[in-house]
Amino acid sequence: MASFLAGALLALPLLAQDEAPPEPDPKDVEAALAQLEKAFGDGDSADRIRAIERGAEVEHATVIAALAEGLSDDGRDVRIAAIGALRTMNHPAALAPLAERAARVRAGKPGPEKAAGQTEELAALLRAVGQHADPSTIDLFAAGALSNEDAAVVRARVLSLGRIRTKQSVEALMALMRKAGRKDVQAHMGEFRLALVAATGVDHGRSQDLWLGWWNDRKKEFEAPEKEPLMPRRDKQAWDAYWGVDRRYPRATKRADRGKDPERGGE
Repeated sequence: MASFLAGALLALPLLAQDEAPPEPDPKDVEAALAQLEKAFGDGDSADRIRAIERGAEVEHATVIAALAEGLSDDGRDVRIAAIGALRTMNHPAALAPLAERAARVRAGKPGPEKAAGQTEELAALLRAVGQHADPSTIDLFAAGALSNEDAAVVRARVLSLGRIRTKQSVEALMALMRKAGRKDVQAHMGEFRLALVAATGVDHGRSQDLWLGWWNDRKKEFEAPEKEPLMPRRDKQAWDAYWGVDRRYPRATKRADRGKDPERGGE
């Protein structure tokens, strides 16, 4: 236990004082760490998934660092479980391991036999990073062209930029539209429109030209809305189905309220 806990502590990012969430019961922390240590020591995939799911309910930095071991597990189901847990955990420490893993997967070049599974995992990772809506991750979503990229990955990149909701994330969305060919952009204009409506509070439909023209006229004085703007009902339903409750660290009452998870059997 001591060595496992020491490794978890070393992996922690420093948290700003005003971002620190309420501390859970120390007994719950100890129990979650013990279960994770045992599962990743001599347990099978089912044991590890159970330990991750148990740890996800104990939102403490040391537990997060420990269950993040699952992101690089040999078992795909274990990795997906760890991604889902860190996506919905209400703690700033959950972001760093997700962002690091997503960057590694994006940079990798898997062989043909692994391409489909790795693409699905990358989409899940990007969505999980985007859930935390941290401006420091803009470059992760903005870098790279849209051509030849899986639709779920593009969706995660575009909607994540919309969720971050800053002037810089809107500029990144516009830059993606400018860099990509018209055909590539038009195939994803539904996602671009939804992201931009959520990030700006205005709506120029699915016209790439109208959005770019509007941005050229308004970007100097543009200020992103502090709160999520009102959206048409259908857009709001689509947004919430992907993200769940926009919490930014006040904890949702139920984990089920934090967004449907297609990687775990949701829609």
